[in-house]
Amino acid sequence: MLVIRVAVVGTGAMGKGIVEVIRKFDDMEVVAIADINQNALDQTVPYLKGEALVTKSARAGLPDKPWNPVLLSDHTEISTDNRKMN
Repeated sequence: MLVIRVAVVGTGAMGKGIVEVIRKFDDMEVVAIADINQNALDQTVPYLKGEALVTKSARAGLPDKPWNPVLLSDHTEISTDNRKMN
C-alpha cells in the first residue's frame, strides 16, 4: 500500500484540523509538524497517530524518511524544492 507522508506547517486551528483528518486515513501519515507557536504545537501533538518531527522551525528541515506534500496552513512563503524547507 502506498502511504502519503505529509508535513504540516502551521498548527493553528486549520493545521490541527488537517492533522486530525489525516489520522483517519490508513494511507496517509503526518511525518512532521512545524509552528513558531509552542502552544499550537502542544495542542496538535495528541492528534498525531505515529511518530513525527515536531519543530518550531519549518526551515530546520524534514525527517530523513521520504515524504510527499507539505501543507502550509498559514501564510508562510517557504520553498519546498528538493524536499527541503530552506
